[in-house]
Amino acid sequence: MEQTQLSDLQLAAHTARVCREALLLDEAARVAMRDPAKARELLGEIEKTGLLSYLRDGVVMLIHKTLLDGRVQESDIRDEFYKNLERYLPGAHQTTVEIIRRNIPDGFVEWKRRECPVEVKLTVFDDRALKQLHRYMTVYDAEMGIAVAPKLKCELPANIHFVEVHAP
Repeated sequence: MEQTQLSDLQLAAHTARVCREALLLDEAARVAMRDPAKARELLGEIEKTGLLSYLRDGVVMLIHKTLLDGRVQESDIRDEFYKNLERYLPGAHQTTVEIIRRNIPDGFVEWKRRECPVEVKLTVFDDRALKQLHRYMTVYDAEMGIAVAPKLKCELPANIHFVEVHAP
């Protein structure tokens, strides 16, 4: 009889621990979308190897996705540039050209009566980006190119125009 009571106590303690973990996971998942740091804090209270580790891992993935979704992406810079193209390059408009395989810039604009490949960078436009844009200009036989980034870190030739663009 005493053996059964001990088992019942162990079962009750185990059930209480699992319920606590489940409640913490539920709260962490709810909080993750608006406050990833708080969600991480809640996860710290849960054993990594507990019975609900698979659910914990799912909440960790949700936190990471939320953090990634909140970061500025290169596409944010590109979208800001094209959305406000007239402000950045008065008289320019977005255009399309036939794409040449393995040579795909971030778009094309017609500016000053010339088709120009556009190369967008997330943080800095540097020598490496310049080399890439120059390759596009050669492949597409373009006289001018457009460099887009929040910051310029290289010397540009006269036929490449730099546009400073920050994410909205």
